[in-house]
Amino acid sequence: MTRKFLIVTALVAGVAATADAQICNGTAPFTAGHMRAGVGAEFPEGMKTYGGELAWGLDNGMYVGATIARSSVDDTDINWMAFGANGGYEMRFESMPKIRVCPTASLAYGNGPDILGADVSTLDFSFGAAVGGVVTASDNLAIIPSAHLGLTGLRASAEANGQSASDTETWFQARLSAGFVFNRAITVAPVVTIPFSDVGGDTRFGFAASYNFGRSGGVMQQGGRKKNKR
Repeated sequence: MTRKFLIVTALVAGVAATADAQICNGTAPFTAGHMRAGVGAEFPEGMKTYGGELAWGLDNGMYVGATIARSSVDDTDINWMAFGANGGYEMRFESMPKIRVCPTASLAYGNGPDILGADVSTLDFSFGAAVGGVVTASDNLAIIPSAHLGLTGLRASAEANGQSASDTETWFQARLSAGFVFNRAITVAPVVTIPFSDVGGDTRFGFAASYNFGRSGGVMQQGGRKKNKR
């Protein structure tokens, strides 16, 4: 299995997570709504990848999400789907009330891309940590910069003509974003992903958008804290 093939398949690894997490990853917290629907996209050179997520946050700081992503190679009919799950735990500190830190994890299975008649599948995972904080510009707008650093792994397998081959690579990568949260529930964020390995491909740019909904225990204040209604 060629290194070029691994680079192509690696570009989708973690892309569905562009809609992931909360304050620590640059989105509105689950105190604004314990459910969130999100979409994201990245545009590696010669490719397009779009993804979506449905996430659920718990009162104790834990959250889980399910993701789906579709990738395609420009000017070809090569495309494939990936399905995954992610989760994390948001931690806060009394000494830094506006800062959140989250350990994170994700796992995704990709069906394709099928190249030169080979039946290809991928399995990718990531473990890492994210940190983010709220900067309030007005009552209806919050700016949430965040940074995530993680270890990403990808296993690609191919079968053709009764023969099979597989290869596995791991690399570190960083994800930087700046979430603009409108009316405490709608988030729009530019995203930059920076792999620290040739296998992870080049630096790529994208965006994420999400909407929090459902009953919440309070209203988000500056710093993401909960204000109980009386």
